[in-house]
Amino acid sequence: MFEVFAIRKGVAVAVLGLLIAWCLSMPVPFLGQAAFLVYLYLVGKAATRVLVILFNFSYSRRTFVLGLFIIFVTLGSWLCVALLVGKLTPLMYALVFLINGCAWFWLDYYAVRRSPPRLEEADAFVTQEPKSFWIFAGVFVYAVLFIVGLILLYQTRSEGSLTSPWQTIHPHYLYIFIAATIVLGWLSLTSLSTRSVVVLFIAHTFLLHSYLPLSHSLFYGADGWRHLANVQTIIAEEPLVEAALSEAPGTGAYFGILPYGQMWGLMALLTRLFGVSPVVIIKWFVPVIWSLIFPLLIVELAKLFSLGKRGTFYLLWTTLFPFALQAAGSFTLPVSFGLPIWLFLTILVLKRIDKPRQSQMTALAVLGFLSIFGYSLYAVLFWLGWFVAELIYWPRERGWQAVVIVFSGIVGMLSIPALELIAGYSTFKPIAWFGVLKEIVGNFSGWYVAMGPRTFDTIIGNILINQVPSAAYVPNVFTAHLWWLPIVAIVFFGLAIWGTWYALSRRQMTIVWFGVMSFALTGGYLISRYLLAGEQLFSRRLDPVLAIIYCVVIVFVLRYLDRSITNQPIVAKLLPVFLIFDALVIGALYTLGPDTGVVSTADAQAMEYVWQHDKNQPRHCVIADTYPLLALEAISHKQIIGGGFPINEYFAQPELQAIWRKANGTLSASDLQAAFLATGANNCWIVKNGTILNKTDKN
Repeated sequence: MFEVFAIRKGVAVAVLGLLIAWCLSMPVPFLGQAAFLVYLYLVGKAATRVLVILFNFSYSRRTFVLGLFIIFVTLGSWLCVALLVGKLTPLMYALVFLINGCAWFWLDYYAVRRSPPRLEEADAFVTQEPKSFWIFAGVFVYAVLFIVGLILLYQTRSEGSLTSPWQTIHPHYLYIFIAATIVLGWLSLTSLSTRSVVVLFIAHTFLLHSYLPLSHSLFYGADGWRHLANVQTIIAEEPLVEAALSEAPGTGAYFGILPYGQMWGLMALLTRLFGVSPVVIIKWFVPVIWSLIFPLLIVELAKLFSLGKRGTFYLLWTTLFPFALQAAGSFTLPVSFGLPIWLFLTILVLKRIDKPRQSQMTALAVLGFLSIFGYSLYAVLFWLGWFVAELIYWPRERGWQAVVIVFSGIVGMLSIPALELIAGYSTFKPIAWFGVLKEIVGNFSGWYVAMGPRTFDTIIGNILINQVPSAAYVPNVFTAHLWWLPIVAIVFFGLAIWGTWYALSRRQMTIVWFGVMSFALTGGYLISRYLLAGEQLFSRRLDPVLAIIYCVVIVFVLRYLDRSITNQPIVAKLLPVFLIFDALVIGALYTLGPDTGVVSTADAQAMEYVWQHDKNQPRHCVIADTYPLLALEAISHKQIIGGGFPINEYFAQPELQAIWRKANGTLSASDLQAAFLATGANNCWIVKNGTILNKTDKN
């Protein structure tokens, strides 16, 4: 009977996939959207059963939402596979929907066959809502602050060129955010149910990450334009291409589909299916998904460690501090989208070693295979984390277990640097040990920024504190003086070190795993970032991963201290003080970043003009700054990359930069001749500050 039922569901998924594909090619959006939602529901129920039966998730709405998330992720992985094969045509979409649905129905069938039936389990976090006037009043106050915060962000949005969102955000928004954080903390410590607390944290996470998409009409960051260009190319069903290299102008094969195709495919699908502008999608894709999924994953982690309501609050609260997490959830980038995916897969691995079953291996292997078609760093971390988990789980004798833990930590620590060296992303360099030690202390303690922001951008060690450069520094009442930053950093990283040691000394393997990974990834990060040179493609993206791991091990210590001193009267009296102090620190750290540029509306319009008047030319030459040229790449659907100038293996444009540095004055005939020679174009545009300064013909 089950086989017949599974076949029927497979047929239903095939019909839905064909219907969605037909709607993508025909102007019937509502039918396609309805079919997509039905598809998510059917396949999401199968994924939910897999999570419940194989990985001991509870039967709850939270698990169903996580089931929807994981099928959405695997759908993106199959879209990446399709992009590697060819274009995303409507027929290819139908095939992807069919494969993804059948894969989950097979896992559902496999889970039911290989596992005994489970009685429905109530969620331990669900409790009856209290009937208290003050709690209802607190929820109302938070709702008002939440709405006012969003309104302030929207009303002060800019269209200009900025180096920080805080250059345009209304000053009162910070006070609204801090007040909302204090109210949220107070509500979390009342008798309000955990479910309601989680809903409030989801809302607060959305408010936290909305400061980028709401504060500008376009979007922050350079990479977003490259991704937008590729999404528009996919939507137009055109071949994906990459820039020419300086060593071979006019040539160059595209090699970036594998780590980025998952997000590109999903964004292209949502754009075509819902008829939303790609700019809107790229502004909100990660902030919305992160705000909904990340708090649910944190709650699932807390449940895994049996932290209870108070421990769950500690873990959710602690994740508000690190700048790396504040920024990661605000940018629509593959590295940001991949982080909750990695955390989800990590939870599955931890649930395996918590209650191991042989049938879990198949599901993890399938998901691990599909992770290869996502952001590469997280595929590496998943397989490394699974390897460490299996390694530390099996030894039964305490002595052997200690040996295995040490071995796992060393292997994990060397994995990322070794992989970067093998792939050519890192190289050996001479080491000045005193200088390295000084840099580590200065970066992680916040000392450099506390002594006054530097004139240049510091990209290492921005885990808790963003080391904002002077050009992007916007002081406020909390950051006008930054002497307190090292104190906060010492407390945070001191607790993280204590938490790592505490985790390594436990008998519960899920806790030990976090201790091993904290030691291993911290060591690998320090080796790659401070002892090696090069692009360091993996280690430079580890900041948010380390932030999550540090938050978890810190909460282990907080729970230990909580059990030790919670009955002391002084603790209850000081808790509101700590709550307010924490909220002030969270708000202050929030305003120190990110330091990233944004294309002005005038620049985008100028590049639109250039494209409309130059798109019929076989080759192009546009002399402008980096950000406007990235906008041109998106506007032209990657027909003009880097202004038509070649890009070297380090993604630099030495020919263009040499000419652009002179563009403030008057370009000589030899400069223009060099531009024509580098690009092979017949005319050259010069664009600055949203204004087209000149158009010069070759002859």
